[in-house]
Amino acid sequence: DDLHESQDRTGTSRRNTNCSETSEAPIPATTNPFAAPRPKLGDFVDRLETALSKCLSEYRSQAEDALSEHLAAVDSLQNVYEHDLAALTLENQTLRQRLGM
Repeated sequence: DDLHESQDRTGTSRRNTNCSETSEAPIPATTNPFAAPRPKLGDFVDRLETALSKCLSEYRSQAEDALSEHLAAVDSLQNVYEHDLAALTLENQTLRQRLGM
């Protein structure tokens, strides 16, 4: 029934797709976008997929570079923190020994 609702009583689509009724003169080929041969959908999808995969690959590379730089900075900071903590622990032990605690 839904299929019949999309069509009128004569069995044709309600949407007018006949362009000749709306325009008296044909559209010149220079301004008609449909006059030029259009690429096939498969070719368009292939080019789109290739372009998107290149963009994704470039983004992933940049993200990995940024994350590896961040990890290197965090590791360096962790090493400095552990060195400072070891120095403070040693100084604390030395002071406790001098005070006899």
